[in-house]
Amino acid sequence: MSDPFLALFIPATRPERFYKAASSGADAIVIDLEDAVAAHDRAAARRTLRAVLPTQEFPGQVIIRMNGPRTADHDEDVRLLEDLPSSIGVMLAKTEQCEDLSRLADLLPGRLTIGLVETATGIANARHLAPLCTRVAFGSIDYANSIGAAHSARALLAARSELVFASALSRAAAPLDGVTISIGDEAGIESDASLARELGFRGKLLIHPAQVVPALRGMAPPAADLEHARAVLAAGNRGAHGVDGKMVDAPVVETARRIAEDYDRIHRRIDAIVRRSPLAS
Repeated sequence: MSDPFLALFIPATRPERFYKAASSGADAIVIDLEDAVAAHDRAAARRTLRAVLPTQEFPGQVIIRMNGPRTADHDEDVRLLEDLPSSIGVMLAKTEQCEDLSRLADLLPGRLTIGLVETATGIANARHLAPLCTRVAFGSIDYANSIGAAHSARALLAARSELVFASALSRAAAPLDGVTISIGDEAGIESDASLARELGFRGKLLIHPAQVVPALRGMAPPAADLEHARAVLAAGNRGAHGVDGKMVDAPVVETARRIAEDYDRIHRRIDAIVRRSPLAS
């Protein structure tokens, strides 16, 4: 399986923070032109991005969260992206309709495109949206508000599962889970990421560089699963047999191999981030 994909939001009005955010260990920075920028500041933010982004190189992917298709800023955001290198990806806020993604693909061909699903309509259409973008992401806070629900694991379970199912059905990349609001609660961030991994997400949206390492820890298989996986692999592939009182056959061996590989790969990534920045741990 692929490594977890972590996308870190940064306001478009803070260009001095772009490179530091991109160096945090996240896979991408999402330069936010929507919720993080007041409406009266968006024109100036676009001018800044036109000046800054073509002249700088960043580690990892750069993505711009553009305003939704039925907003006053959407067309100006499209024009901005048309002026920027095609290596810069797109995150479409309030993704709801197939025609919105199809139009973007025509106007901005060949770009990494993330459909941010934030409403009941978006969840209802997820099975049609997922094939039209690189992957979908869950805008969990706006979604909870849109249906009058708590922003809790139990309240959001059905929507999360639908996004995972829609992505698997369309053979698209696994979806990205929504943000954890608390910046400094490492245990909470790790727990949220662990739940996302259990459900089938392979990444998460972040709001602060300090969330990168806890999110990766949560996205790694837990130590107990690793211990059992190593026991299964040590027993060898010898037909159906038992390990630790559990039946083992070929699919279980394959799962064990994936768990061991995922754990080792993700923890090597964590170690590399911590070595570069001890404060990240």
